[in-house]
Parts: sequence; C-alpha cells; structure tokens
Amino acid sequence: MTAGCKAQTTPPQAAMDSATINRRVEIMVRSEFNIPQDYIVTLGVRKPSQIPGYDSLPITLSRDTKSQVVDFLISTDGQTLARLETFNLAKDPVFSIDVAGRPIRGNPAAMVTGINFDDLECPYCARMHESLFPSTLDRYKDKVRFIYKDTPLTELHPWAMPAAVDVEILTDRTVTIRASVADVEFELMLAVVLVVLVIFVFLRNIPATIIPSLSVPLSLVGTFGVMYMAGYSLNNLSLMALTIATGFVVDDAIVMIENISRYVEAGEPPLQAALKGAEQIGFTIVSLTVSLIAVLIPLLFMGDVVGRLFREFAITLAGTILISAVVALTLVPMMCAKLLRHHTPSEHGAMAATQRWFDRVIEGGDGFVILAKI
Repeated sequence: MTAGCKAQTTPPQAAMDSATINRRVEIMVRSEFNIPQDYIVTLGVRKPSQIPGYDSLPITLSRDTKSQVVDFLISTDGQTLARLETFNLAKDPVFSIDVAGRPIRGNPAAMVTGINFDDLECPYCARMHESLFPSTLDRYKDKVRFIYKDTPLTELHPWAMPAAVDVEILTDRTVTIRASVADVEFELMLAVVLVVLVIFVFLRNIPATIIPSLSVPLSLVGTFGVMYMAGYSLNNLSLMALTIATGFVVDDAIVMIENISRYVEAGEPPLQAALKGAEQIGFTIVSLTVSLIAVLIPLLFMGDVVGRLFREFAITLAGTILISAVVALTLVPMMCAKLLRHHTPSEHGAMAATQRWFDRVIEGGDGFVILAKI
C-alpha cells in the first residue's frame, strides 16, 4: 500500500476553538474542491487515525436527497487539513474500477484504457470530453479505448448526477464526413499545385510564375478571415468553394503580370512599367471581379435549407474573388517592379524552344482566323 495526501496549513497562531476550526475547514474544502454553494458541508466527529499527529475527519457533502462522505485528516492542533488516498499496487489498475457493461469508444482490445466519467452537469467533465477524448481517439485510433463509467465516483465529485439514460452509438456518420473533408483538403492542395504548374508552362518564367503563385495562398488565407467573421466553418461546401476559387484567384494576377511584362519587354524600367501597367489594367480587373461576384448573387437569395447551404458557398467564393482582386491591384504590381526584368531571346535558354512552339501555335491561330473571315 502507498499513500498520497494534499495538505493545507494555516499560519501558526494561538489555539483555536472547535467552531473556528470547523468554519475554516468548510471554507478550505469549498475553495479547494470547487464545491457548489447549494451543497451542504457537514463535518463529522473526529476520531483517532493511523497517521501520527492526525485525526480522521469525515465530511459529508449533501444536496436534497444525495450525499457523499469524503474522509479527510486533520492535525491534532487544528493547523493542517489533509486528504489521504490509498492505492493497491498488487492489483491491476485496469480492474480497479468496475466497468462491466459500460459503453466503449475505440478499440475494445486496445492495451491503453481511459476511464471517462461523462457528466454533462459538471463543467470540468464537459470541457475535458470536448477537448481531450475526441482528439486522442483521432490521433491514436485503435491503440486506445475509452470506457464510460456511471456515477457514483470514487473521487471528490459531489455534483455528478447518476445517468438517467445510457446512450450508445449505433452508427457513426462522422467517419464518412471526416473522410470527405480529408479528400476535399487533398483536392484543394492538388488544385493549387496544378494551377502553379499551368502558369509556369505558359509564362515560362520563374519570377513571373512566383508572383501569381503567391496570390493563391494569400487569397485563400484571407478568405479564412471572411469565413471567421461570417461564422462559417471548414466543411465540404466551404472547402469546395475554396477549391473552385483556386482557378479564379490567379486570373487577375496573370492579367496584371501580362500587361506589365509587355512594357518591361519593350525596354521600360520595371517600376515605371508596373505603374503604367497597373494604371491601365486596374479598371479591367475591377470589372472582372464585379462580374464574377454578380454570378453568385442568385445563390444568396435562394430559400429553404438548400439556400442556406449555398449561401455559405457563395459568400466564401465571393470573398476569395474579392481578396484576389485586392492582391492583384496591390501586391502583384509591387512584386513585378522588383522581380521582372527584360530578357533577350538568347537569355531564355531552355525556354527558347517552347517559345518558338508557342509562336507557331499563335501564327497558326491567326491564319485560321484570317481563313475564317474569307
């Protein structure tokens, strides 16, 4: 047997009468163990204990028809209050609590067992259940199991109520929902990568590819702020809106870069080219943004449950498009002035072959247009 205690000592002073000691004991018990005010704390009769210098003091916590007796130790001089707990080391801790017939979450054959005292009336149990147990199951999965035990509890937990209803999970739809959200998150990352690769294939310039590539994560991260202010969460609809918006957010940046690159290739300084190109193309980007958002307006006026679902989708997508326009009008010209440089055809290196291929494609397209007019 081993024992552990938690003691509170009052400052040394003259001997106190029993009424003063009892009042201080009640205050100490209420404050240290967060006993609700509607519980009555009744001190029992002090008896000799096996601990030298301490007497046994049973304290009864009661409310209405419920009561719980907790054993404490009080020093013979009334200066120290302690609570003694004993543990049987010869017995497996797994079998120290009777959990027969109780609900189990996780792998029933797991080697790690957690005992969950689930009482919704207790704020501590509620917070622990919301934060600890779901995250632990998600992280360790089949390696742990949680067993839900009914009251009465062996610990000092006087506000715990015996369960009136035993609820067991018959079907868990969160498994498919979590898998669906994980798939959408993967599709979102894949869409970002594909958009960057497509930009590089057509621009054939690493600095010019970096600029619109940065506008994608900035627009998506900025949308999280819009979702937070609107009270939205990351779910299938909002993630789908972000995935679709991945292709929209680069349009404004590419249009801006293309116009600025035209002046850079013409020999103008990058800063002057950025100022002139942004001034010319700014209204075009604003009109593109407004037209894209206008398409989403009908979704905002849909009714019933479907309308409420698609309203979140529309606002998330519109927020992403609006933030991408701001990025294209501010960050993109600044980065163009810093990163874009004029290159001669001989400096393109390996990209020269692709440039000639694109030139032939454009020439073929021009010939097709002329033939169509004839």
